[in-house]
Amino acid sequence: MADRSPAAWLERLEQQLHARWSEWKRYDEYYDGSHQLQFVTNKFRATFGTLFSDLTDNWMPLVVDSPAERLRVQGFRFGSDFTADHDAWEIWQANNLDAQSNLVHTESIKLGASYWMVTPNDGGTPRITCEHPSQVIVEHAPGDRRVRLAALKKWSQDGYNYANVYLPEGVAKFR
Repeated sequence: MADRSPAAWLERLEQQLHARWSEWKRYDEYYDGSHQLQFVTNKFRATFGTLFSDLTDNWMPLVVDSPAERLRVQGFRFGSDFTADHDAWEIWQANNLDAQSNLVHTESIKLGASYWMVTPNDGGTPRITCEHPSQVIVEHAPGDRRVRLAALKKWSQDGYNYANVYLPEGVAKFR
């Protein structure tokens, strides 16, 4: 990518976010039970018509929620120094992440991705929020997923569309 300006990143990541969500929306609809039923054969339709059209079971929440309910963060371990373990747990609790982690686990199982956004707090406890993958996307360096080139968070509020582009040198905000 030749142009690495915040506006160029916004355009690039927004296209990727929308393309990805157009594919993932189907998984979301299956989970919510708002999908087309494809399993009824022609012979079944000819025999019963629409008699059983409202008789459906949605098993996707069970498939997704069962493993998600079993995923619980119980603590942190950073080697032999227990101070960091305690500090990480304090940050986790201060951000009420026990409750938010269920959303992250559910969306990760259902869609294959979800995000935690960590915002520094000028020497205080960092703010950590759970982000839905329909609103966030990250581009990593080729060959090294630990290097974030840019990230986008996009949302609508008060009749406006907002977008934050996160770059190594700072955050660009768009409305």
